[in-house]
Amino acid sequence: MPRLFFAAVLVLASAASATAESPAPPHRLLPELERLVGPLIRDRDRFAYTIEATASAPMSPTQPRVEKGAGPDHRATVHVDRYGPDAWSLRVRSEISDFELWRQRDRTVLKVPAHRVAFVGAGPLAAGADSLAPRNMTARLCDAETILGSYLTLLALGGPQTLFDQFAAPHLTPDGPDAGSPTQWRVGEELLVSLAEQGITISAQDPQSRRWGVGAVSVTCRPEPDAPSLTLEGMEVREIDRTELERMLFRAMRRALSVWLPGPKVLARPAPRKVEHGELRHVDDHLLLLVHGTPQQIGRATAALVGDRFRRTIDSTIHLVGAVETIRSGKWFLAELDDAWGRLSPHIPRRHLEELEAMAQACPDVSLREARLANVFPEYFHCSGFALFGRATRDGVLYHGRVLDYMTVIGLQQAAVTVVCRPDDAYGFASAGYAGFLGVVSGMNERQISVGEMGGGGRYQWDGIPMATMMRMALEQCASLDEVRDLWRRSPRTCEYYYVFADGKAPSAVGVRATPDELEFIEPGAAHPRLGSGIPDAVVMSGGSRLEKLRRRIESAHGSIDARTAIDLMARPVSMSSNLHNVLFAPQSSEIWIANASSRRPAAEMPYVRYDLGALLAEIDARVAAAHP
Repeated sequence: MPRLFFAAVLVLASAASATAESPAPPHRLLPELERLVGPLIRDRDRFAYTIEATASAPMSPTQPRVEKGAGPDHRATVHVDRYGPDAWSLRVRSEISDFELWRQRDRTVLKVPAHRVAFVGAGPLAAGADSLAPRNMTARLCDAETILGSYLTLLALGGPQTLFDQFAAPHLTPDGPDAGSPTQWRVGEELLVSLAEQGITISAQDPQSRRWGVGAVSVTCRPEPDAPSLTLEGMEVREIDRTELERMLFRAMRRALSVWLPGPKVLARPAPRKVEHGELRHVDDHLLLLVHGTPQQIGRATAALVGDRFRRTIDSTIHLVGAVETIRSGKWFLAELDDAWGRLSPHIPRRHLEELEAMAQACPDVSLREARLANVFPEYFHCSGFALFGRATRDGVLYHGRVLDYMTVIGLQQAAVTVVCRPDDAYGFASAGYAGFLGVVSGMNERQISVGEMGGGGRYQWDGIPMATMMRMALEQCASLDEVRDLWRRSPRTCEYYYVFADGKAPSAVGVRATPDELEFIEPGAAHPRLGSGIPDAVVMSGGSRLEKLRRRIESAHGSIDARTAIDLMARPVSMSSNLHNVLFAPQSSEIWIANASSRRPAAEMPYVRYDLGALLAEIDARVAAAHP
């Protein structure tokens, strides 16, 4: 059965272009849907929509620790008004978000009343820039990256009546006493669609099935908007480049549609292929990127093989999160990232900067600024991790598990790629990463060193090496835990992070708490006030109830843990609904198991894919040797 709102969106899209000349539709719902959606799809110059919704959980992408269904219901009201060929507005009122977007011919305004600030961009836009101009905006937002684009294409080919009959009507079951002339219909067990006085209401029948936490949505449409009512009285006006303002907001909206209603272009994988210094493979449902050479060669190969997905990484981390964070904080997000880059970049190794610049230059749709900002974004990560060996595991084998709970709502899983990198003059390594992101948040090198991190506090403490850069440096430079410890001791650090580092050669592991001013190493089996009593031959890092559950699982299986058991340790609720990826490292055998979230399911509920780092690096070495006999 379609998930919550899927069938409803299809119903709305299928009725989008019905015309007065069309035959009278047999289904009572179709003309009402056409009246409701027609102005938007037909690109009329004037209309007014009111959308009222209830949601059970905060919807902000930057609150990754909130579980779906948590907390009481919140009400939201959205007004969308179009005033002519160049002007429209979006006004949102709710307990968790309150903002206004006004797009006029000569200026664009993002007003955030809670912070008494308005971001204003005036004047002409740069030629060819993404814009919020209302003309053809539906078609520009609903491209091949969202399933809505497919519906619009089918609509043009088959007409609304055919599309409705084939895709919508079979899912609609009349509900209520008057089955002959119903005013409401059930869509499976999840939805109830009801006719209202001036629109339609769609409600979830089972709270557990609420998609995105949404319980009910009511949509009404009027042919004429009220007079524009923008006022900046009492607001602090901050001038923003208009092209930058409209680009961020447009790409945020377009990316949100492709994340929440992904189309075939997003769901399809690029074909396997080889380029100089790189190869892209399919491994089960995963993408594997093999790259080698100088920083410039690695950057160009990465762009050639996953450059299109780098665009998604950028739109998720810069534009979608940027729009949400700007509204949440009242601060211009891109300016904050620019400040972060300015303070972090002097501490980034030159070879990493050269790789980033080469990649950006080889991606025609990516600016160097975007590439830079997307690569300092991960100061937001939150996670859990453990390392077990000796008495804790069967046969004493070292297993290092890493849970990344991180904002699946922004769609980074759609850019997931496993990278095996053989840099010149550095150790080869593997990283569970994302297209175009050059740092490491979960990785292992050929010297049996594995690394994972957990976010803490201290945001804005950016005068040091970015966390993900230092993790990559550890894999490229370190052959022992002592060398990893020394790297952290002598390097300028940012923010507050917790880490688990492991070494298969001893075997051993260590937990770390690091801030710019403090560095604490937590030895295996040691008690800690934040982590509880020690577990023999174990390092366990997490927080709250997830830490308690992880500890109980480890204690229950202590002494008999193997790879399968270690993977099971990371199952829900140790991982959260925002679970982006899970990784299990077995450094002694050079094995890695990775599970990535899908568009619908967290990583813990997805299959794990096994990689042999030693074998993959050997393939790269053989290819290099063959090219240079």
